[in-house]
Amino acid sequence: MDADQFFKHHDRIGFEITKKLSSQIREGVNPAIHHSHIYLLMYIRNEGTCMVTDIAHHLGITLSAVTSLINKLFKMNMVTRVRSETDRRIVFIGLTNEGIDILNIIDQNRQKIFEKYLLDLTDEELKAYFNVVNKIAENIINYHKKPTKREEVTSQTNI
Repeated sequence: MDADQFFKHHDRIGFEITKKLSSQIREGVNPAIHHSHIYLLMYIRNEGTCMVTDIAHHLGITLSAVTSLINKLFKMNMVTRVRSETDRRIVFIGLTNEGIDILNIIDQNRQKIFEKYLLDLTDEELKAYFNVVNKIAENIINYHKKPTKREEVTSQTNI
């Protein structure tokens, strides 16, 4: 399969999977909550309290975009904002009980999705799937940290 065929196929199935799973993951959740809000809530849950700059860095978006997301979640009573007692410029973001409840619903929905679509895979198939996904994730995360294999080969042949 050449690159063009791969991307056409990937785009088609990626769109279908995203479209179908997106609505199932958000089932029972306020429709005003979008994926970016969910990612932000999950990050806060994983980190505990954090600052806007931490969130922006992790999500790879601007401070103003994070502020906008937090303002919306704050109005929906999903997050808290607490100013540092030592430096009033610093604001810590945390989850409210409502934010935790939304994430619990999402976690339950994700568990249902796993059971619905992945449970009939063998242990070997699941392992292979996770190995491939993990390798792709590592490649994406580490892309700028090290040269690609092609770059390594090219630099070695140019010596």
